[in-house]
Amino acid sequence: MTKFVLNELPLEIVKEDRIQQRMHGNYDPQSLSWAKKIRDADQIVIAAPFWDMSYPAALKNFLEFCSVFNVTFKSDDKTCYGNCKAEKLLYITTCGIDISTYDPFELATPYLKTLSWLWVLVLWM
Repeated sequence: MTKFVLNELPLEIVKEDRIQQRMHGNYDPQSLSWAKKIRDADQIVIAAPFWDMSYPAALKNFLEFCSVFNVTFKSDDKTCYGNCKAEKLLYITTCGIDISTYDPFELATPYLKTLSWLWVLVLWM
């Protein structure tokens, strides 16, 4: 079992230089390692608190690093398709207010649903 504790990872903000590198297929070894672990996982569970209408920015940053072309997803001339082994993604969250999934003020679920589609997973909450 692989467990990622985001507070323990060297997450940096994605800046122009990293975007340019990725556009040319140059990924840092750490991102590739994380992406390959996501790709090869039998199950994916994300646990994060409800934060500022979604989840903490560190999680979004981590997911950006793990969304790597030809690792977690691929594409052809018409569309993108997933490359992950897991079939489902379980999202667990907590919230101090009464807000339901897909409420207009809850933005995490739509993003994770779209990302799970890209990676060929089914989002379960």
